[in-house]
Amino acid sequence: MSTEDKKKLTPFEKARLNIKKTAQNFNFYSSVEMLAFAIQTLNRIEDDLDEQGEMEKMCHNLIKELSELLLADGGTWD
Repeated sequence: MSTEDKKKLTPFEKARLNIKKTAQNFNFYSSVEMLAFAIQTLNRIEDDLDEQGEMEKMCHNLIKELSELLLADGGTWD
């Protein structure tokens, strides 16, 4: 969207975009927080291989979700 198109937005359209961006930021933050928790838990688990596998899968899924959120917002994932 060019800057000219942004100037043409109504206040309600701007508010809708701001709400959408805020929701995306909350989702991103929540995913990062869950990933940090999963990594901490994974580091504490040494003996239980079943639980370790589940936590690794959870970490993998969270990283995938984060990459999808970044790509949806126009970002890039390395």
